[in-house]
Amino acid sequence: MPGPLNARFAWTGQRLEIPEATAAQLYVSGGAAVTFPPQGGLPEISGMDFIARLANLDLSAAYALVDGPTWLRPSGLMSFDGTLQGRLRDPKIDGTAGLREFAINQRRFIGDVAGPVRASRSEGAELNLRGEQAELSATIDPNLRPNTFRLANHEFLAAGQRQGNLLNATVRQFDLSPLALRLLTSLAWDT
Repeated sequence: MPGPLNARFAWTGQRLEIPEATAAQLYVSGGAAVTFPPQGGLPEISGMDFIARLANLDLSAAYALVDGPTWLRPSGLMSFDGTLQGRLRDPKIDGTAGLREFAINQRRFIGDVAGPVRASRSEGAELNLRGEQAELSATIDPNLRPNTFRLANHEFLAAGQRQGNLLNATVRQFDLSPLALRLLTSLAWDT
């Protein structure tokens, strides 16, 4: 996030209390327990209880920060209004998320959707974002493998369900032209 982060905080001896932290697109309020090990080392952060509001986060800028593969270029705007609770090693996110103009590699998938999101490292994630003519829903296991997914708009549908290590999926009316695929002029099979 570009720009300064302004924060008010207090240390109680056992908890870090943050009455307010703000940036251009972010508001956070809450606190967390901090336990220092007697033998030294990194402190344990637990008992997190934060309210968070994120507005219009640019997905392409955020993706650049996580250093994902260069062939995958998401874009659009994301918003979130909810809570972050639990331990730092297994945070639990619960709230309402929104996506606007979501695209991958300049292929627009969704115009405007919003809905509930829940996620944690130990339990996986669920999201159910819906709009006037669009839907993005999924259940994802703790290993980040999809159990179910559905991505639909007025043009196409992609849906699937995992059974063991197999993902059974259906794709309907997906226009391949934006992917700029070229026809094969010949097949050369070397044996």
